Amino acid sequence: MGDGTDRAEVEAIIQEKNLKHIKLLGFKQKRELRELIKGSICTITPSEWYETFGLTLIESFACGKPVIASGIGGMTEIITNGVDGYHIEPGNSLELRERMEWMGLHRNKAIEMGRLGRKKVEEKFNAQQHYQKLMEVYEQALGKSQKVL
Repeated sequence: MGDGTDRAEVEAIIQEKNLKHIKLLGFKQKRELRELIKGSICTITPSEWYETFGLTLIESFACGKPVIASGIGGMTEIITNGVDGYHIEPGNSLELRERMEWMGLHRNKAIEMGRLGRKKVEEKFNAQQHYQKLMEVYEQALGKSQKVL
């Protein structure tokens, strides 16, 4: 899922190598996105860029799915390696393949990892936590030591 400037190149590689098991679904959102995530074993975010937060990771966890993601940027702060997903070296296709195969071979463990990701979203990334953190930022910006309500 997703889209980008390299789509034509990726499509050409898929066609050239006759990779019939790979489908490019393009940009998805809302219900269609949730249903696709829920029907997966895990999601993969092999970014080579330093993501600051990675909403795709939170979306996966909210659907109870573990994530395989590059071990850079904010993604390392969201995913606990080996607990609710895996970090991989950016650009390391062999390591990505190994982690994808592991998820397929260890589905019960992948389900448990997804459950732990869901728990993390409920406890750490909920609306109340977001509100509290936002208020702390405002307090610091305003130079106040008391809580703003």
